[in-house]
Amino acid sequence: WDVHDFEPGRDFYNWTKRCESTGDQFNPFGVGAGRQYERHCNPENPLRCAAGDLTGKGSRINISAKKSNDKKIRNKVFYTDVQLPLSGPDKILGKGLVIHDDFAPPHRGDRLACAGIRIRHPVKASVGGWLSGPAIESNVSGVIYFSQESAFDVTEGKVELSGLAGLAGGYHVHNLWVPIDKEFPCTDDSVSGHFNPYHVNVSLGPAPGVGSNDQYEAGDLSGKHGMLDGQDVYRMPDFRDVNLPLHGPHSVVGRSVVVHKKARNFRWTCATIQPDHREDGVRKVIGLASFHKQGIAVEGFIRLVSTNGLSLASKQQITRRNTK
Repeated sequence: WDVHDFEPGRDFYNWTKRCESTGDQFNPFGVGAGRQYERHCNPENPLRCAAGDLTGKGSRINISAKKSNDKKIRNKVFYTDVQLPLSGPDKILGKGLVIHDDFAPPHRGDRLACAGIRIRHPVKASVGGWLSGPAIESNVSGVIYFSQESAFDVTEGKVELSGLAGLAGGYHVHNLWVPIDKEFPCTDDSVSGHFNPYHVNVSLGPAPGVGSNDQYEAGDLSGKHGMLDGQDVYRMPDFRDVNLPLHGPHSVVGRSVVVHKKARNFRWTCATIQPDHREDGVRKVIGLASFHKQGIAVEGFIRLVSTNGLSLASKQQITRRNTK
């Protein structure tokens, strides 16, 4: 496995000449590749390796050809590479990483797989601007923060809520965002039910604050991290959650948090989980498809939101109703 000069094109899935668009091995310092190269290039002598030669500087990796062998093979490598920069004229961003196959068929070449090396910003989001329906008295204010470095990291967060007046009970992530045009924004027809993508059976689960994260609904914040019972001001300086993703198809970004009253589990106040775009280089792209033409049977819109470019996931907000 090694870094190559270019990001892969569409040949990354070709059966023949796979990943050839990545070019040659990344070697900005012109390290010689003569007969003595393999002898001198090794983890103890990394400066005698091409900058992109991850095998020489680290170690080889093993990939199973059969699923049944997966448990027998482990690839875990950690080392510090002083000549693989992420900034400057010799940075590897925008280049390709290629995995080679020692037993490849000749017509395909030895390039088994490849992928581009791209910037991945950590995802940060927050919840604020709490809404309630008319005649529902609420002084709840404050913010809930979430952050996740990557899809492989735990989500971290903190809670700062006030104005609870000892009335609150649980608080949860719900499936949908809070509609600003609804008279009662926190009801089931507005934000739907608890976010539970893994179909956890709540009736079989532990009491709040007792079990591990995976034993509760992904959106059950009070179950995993503690109820709001009897609190006027509630502060949780930090929490860690292995089952509350901000990346991927089960991301909570764009959904909502609902604070319930303890009495009758009433939906008291709610707010949308909004992405934080304050990081340098992060931008937001929005696309909107509107269905409001007179005479058609469907009315509504589809809103697509992508953060920092087209390679990342889009959040889809769909609102429609039949007009006939």
